[in-house]
Amino acid sequence: PSCYLYGPARALRLTPLTVAEVGVDTGRSSAKILKIVEPTRLHLIDIRFGAPVHKIFAEEVRRGVVQIHEADSVAALTTFADHQFDWIFIDGDHTYHGVKRDADIATKKLRPDGLLVFDDYIFSDHQANEPYGVVQVVNELCVNDGWEMIYLALQREMFCKAVIRRRA
Repeated sequence: PSCYLYGPARALRLTPLTVAEVGVDTGRSSAKILKIVEPTRLHLIDIRFGAPVHKIFAEEVRRGVVQIHEADSVAALTTFADHQFDWIFIDGDHTYHGVKRDADIATKKLRPDGLLVFDDYIFSDHQANEPYGVVQVVNELCVNDGWEMIYLALQREMFCKAVIRRRA
């Protein structure tokens, strides 16, 4: 259902595309990114990966298209040069503090025309009754730091995706 999100992101830059996904979980979003966006390099970052992720992407890892980074998201992103990524998909720790620390480092690692894609742009997980910080962080970036929202993808039960970029 969210594949329409990835098409416009690819249209903004022709190949090669370098993408990072922070918070991989089962790899379902990672597989969509690979299939639809066809990045030259996809960096999967998570604190812990299960065997299925390694198995699912074994061929892409062998070809050098996918690199798996099992580490804290900030520690992993810090190892990359600034301005390296065309876009970064943030879907890790959904608390305000977690989203804020991922966004702070991600903004440094993006190219000037790069995109930040946030999963679960919602105030709280109404199923688990847990507050989220995604809306607050995205809104702070837009109001205080010169970013603008360019896409909002509505999802089932309002677990939306938001795409932002630096204002020109």
